[in-house]
Amino acid sequence: MKTGKFIWRHYRKNKFLLFSNIFWNMFGGGIDRIGSYFSALLVAVLAKAAANPSELEVDKAVLWLLLLFAATYMAFLSWYFAERCNIKLSPRVQTSIFKSLFNTTYNQSRSFFAEELSGKIISKIHQVSGNTENIAMTSTGILEEFASLVVILAIITIAYWPLGVMCTALISLFAVVYYFRRKPLLKISEEVSKRRGEYDGCLADSVSNIGIAKAFGRFTYERLFVFKSFGAYWKKWIQERRTFARFNVGNNTALVLGHMLCYGAALYFWYKGHIGFASLIFIFGNIGRVFFIVRWVAMQLIRLGEAWEKLSEALKLLYQEHEIKDRSDAAPLKVSVGKIMFSNVDFHYKRKKELLRNFSLSIQPDEKVGLVGKSGAGKTTIVNLLARYYDIQSGTITIDRQNIAKVTQNSLRRNISVIPQDPTLFNRSIMENIRYGRIEATDDEVMEAAKKAYCHDFIMEMPSGYQSKVGERGVMVSGGERQRIAIARAILQNAPILILDEATSALDSESEEYIQKALKQLMKGKTVIAVAHRLSTLREMDRIIVMDGGRIIEDGSPSQLVKSKGAYYNFYKMQADGFLQVE
Repeated sequence: MKTGKFIWRHYRKNKFLLFSNIFWNMFGGGIDRIGSYFSALLVAVLAKAAANPSELEVDKAVLWLLLLFAATYMAFLSWYFAERCNIKLSPRVQTSIFKSLFNTTYNQSRSFFAEELSGKIISKIHQVSGNTENIAMTSTGILEEFASLVVILAIITIAYWPLGVMCTALISLFAVVYYFRRKPLLKISEEVSKRRGEYDGCLADSVSNIGIAKAFGRFTYERLFVFKSFGAYWKKWIQERRTFARFNVGNNTALVLGHMLCYGAALYFWYKGHIGFASLIFIFGNIGRVFFIVRWVAMQLIRLGEAWEKLSEALKLLYQEHEIKDRSDAAPLKVSVGKIMFSNVDFHYKRKKELLRNFSLSIQPDEKVGLVGKSGAGKTTIVNLLARYYDIQSGTITIDRQNIAKVTQNSLRRNISVIPQDPTLFNRSIMENIRYGRIEATDDEVMEAAKKAYCHDFIMEMPSGYQSKVGERGVMVSGGERQRIAIARAILQNAPILILDEATSALDSESEEYIQKALKQLMKGKTVIAVAHRLSTLREMDRIIVMDGGRIIEDGSPSQLVKSKGAYYNFYKMQADGFLQVE
């Protein structure tokens, strides 16, 4: 998404507040400089009567004083109105941005989250929000100072136009030189932003896998890994600061020379009688302001460029085109019996070798099918395609004759319960984790599901019962307990299709016994696909599909396949003899 288009999309809903904020800031900046001119006129009247106070032109002094107070008050009032507009505008825009970021990130495919570090994604989300605000505030500040600059130059030009033209020409020359010198600064700022993103990602990756690092005693290795990225970021940051310092030396030298030239010209024109004393006072009081504004705006434009580059980089990552999209005419999936059909399916992932070719499989309603095969045979690919985590290249996958590519993703996945090998839990209460299966479920329904999953007893033994937190990814409960909580969640969901992906392979015998009982309860009346390496998991299956290289090489009941002494029999014999745990 283009950066300018993104910013405008979120501000255009509040155009009145946006332009009101800009107007009041610019009006305040302009009227404040007009007030300084009234101040100069007052000083000139007072200076004229300094030698003889009795000659003071009281009416003029009072007029300029009142106008000065009026202009000052109007400037403060303008900035107050601008702030009131911003107080309403900023939360609305940030809320709109956050909703957009959440929606687009949430709807990315699984591959997006597999390829990008979670810490990096979160960092980019913060970058979008923060830099959009920075761009808006910096732009408003530049416009306010620009209004001040225009008023100052206009008053100088009215006082004596050659002096106004000279000041305008010097400022224009500086702007042109700055424009051509700023490009290296923007380039290095982009590199600093890139390094910071890499550092954030490395840190998040290290922290999220702290358990593995501790298990292998890799503190020194992880420290070097993170510090290397950290050092690369700061090395670029120092390079950026040095480049800025050199840039500022040249800019400030040019500004001081321009400053002195305008002072000298103003004195000369006053000496020659071309400008009055009040104009001279105004010029001396504001020429410094003019060059301060020019220097400040130059620096802010650099900051604006930095923020723009950071925002563009973040948007490039977060607003990648979604791999998996709902069609414009997608309808909700309606499951009546739960019949699943893979018909002539071809699939490969991102131009890699084909994982499935001309693959066909029919699973009848309420049928319980086990998928067996070596690692890489295509078992997990099949369940991922059924849940439409990836799109196939050709063929069709249907549920009750409805093509899953033509139904909404949410409705598809709400009709499929998945029990993975290592289920993930939110760092929330057990009650909330189980209720995730059906948000509107009552506490009693949640507890009933927990009882069916054989986890009610150990939950009640925890300090806060169902309100106990389980920690990040559920680390505060054991693997078997986490698995049973996931089963309770699936029982509560009560989806017509159930996928078991190595649901018991990492459990001890006692935990597996509880899980098998819970799964038997869960599988009643459902179409089931179970991916398993441990064949004990498949005792309740009606049918076994043996796969190799993305193809079905055997298909039948467990007893039939054992009798046929084919591939399944070899797996069965190896596990029965205890020689090998099939991978």
